[in-house]
Amino acid sequence: MWSSYTVILHEIGVEGVAYEWFKSYLLECLQFVEVCYISDKNHKQNIRSKAQKIRFGVPQGSILGPLLFLCYLLGIAKSLKKISSKDLCVYVDDVKVKISANSQEETESLAIL
Repeated sequence: MWSSYTVILHEIGVEGVAYEWFKSYLLECLQFVEVCYISDKNHKQNIRSKAQKIRFGVPQGSILGPLLFLCYLLGIAKSLKKISSKDLCVYVDDVKVKISANSQEETESLAIL
């Protein structure tokens, strides 16, 4: 994930201390899923997945989310030059890309950002 942000942050003028701050923020970002439910004995139960580093996308739930999402979109647009704009769907805070190819290897090479 960091490599897609590196180029974009430099292109929009983020350098020095600000660049290093963004880098440390994005490299150390973890996410997990937590599910709360009421057990058969009427007790509240929480189940949490193992925390994992975010490899792609934008960390959600922070004030930086919208700004980082815009940076991420700039990176996707520049990286997907082989993909038609009709195959890129952006809606609010989500991006979907449709890729068609003749083999798994070709699909993977088109999808690498």
